[in-house]
Amino acid sequence: MPRFSFVIASFNNRDILAPCFKSIADNLKAGDYEIVLSDNGSVDGSIDFIKENYPSTRIIENGTNLGFAAAINKGIKLSEGKYIVLMNTDIELTPNVMYKISEYMDKNADVGICTGGLIGPDGKPQNSVAVFPGIVTEVFNKSILKLLFPKKYQGKVDNVNSPIDVDSIIGAVMVVRKSAIEKIGALDERFFFYMEETDWCLRMKRGGYRVSILPNAKIVHHLGKTAKKYPIRSKIEYFISSISYMKKNHSHIYAFTFSVGLFFKVLISLIINLLLCLLTFCLIGAFRIRVKRYGRLAFWFIVGMPISWGLRGIKQQV
Repeated sequence: MPRFSFVIASFNNRDILAPCFKSIADNLKAGDYEIVLSDNGSVDGSIDFIKENYPSTRIIENGTNLGFAAAINKGIKLSEGKYIVLMNTDIELTPNVMYKISEYMDKNADVGICTGGLIGPDGKPQNSVAVFPGIVTEVFNKSILKLLFPKKYQGKVDNVNSPIDVDSIIGAVMVVRKSAIEKIGALDERFFFYMEETDWCLRMKRGGYRVSILPNAKIVHHLGKTAKKYPIRSKIEYFISSISYMKKNHSHIYAFTFSVGLFFKVLISLIINLLLCLLTFCLIGAFRIRVKRYGRLAFWFIVGMPISWGLRGIKQQV
């Protein structure tokens, strides 16, 4: 039985699969791991590339875009490792990082999910952890919350040296105890993209497991590849998942209030950027882009928040 089962969901990510897979091969011993690739109908040569260069990879060809959670769950079912590693395609491992995390989990049997400290390609720390979301965290400015309440709304862990327990982790890399999955269950497939890892962390903690991070175990994250391809669709999908999370884990009144708060946040941002655009005679491109973006988001709310406007509306993209 391999120690690690890397489960990777991919959708037209041929350009970033190469460094991702290479980092696994370069930083783990042969026989210690397996890779399961769950492909959501890529048409960019992704599958052929993996078959040619990493023939031992177990490939699931879904044929269509099932979303992240559904694709990952298919991979989990085929996995045989003690630890299931959910890893985004925009990740590069560093030497010994997986062994550091697994050794910590070996010594702490109540840790259900663990990760390392995310850094960018430039070595700068990224947000790796988050408190459980709510009206305050999602409607108000997160940067201001972190500034006013740095301990409560901590995102980066660059000033922390010891392992710490957190509410939830950023799902770029999640090392999950397989026995915990068997007890708690897999990802909730109602989340197409975003919030599935947050919901999982909440369920793990409710089930008696800890969620931890090793800040000194560094992991390189090329942040936001998918979001950069589809900025408006990605934001809409984030709203859809956030609202679904609130409906699942809070009351209907709370979820409705949350949705209204999001709409007014978008509306206020639209008005501010429209005024700035007019004051500058629409000569500044950044303001024009923001007006278009917030206008589209506001219209999405007005027409009833159709889910097809999010990432699940993308069928193929060469």
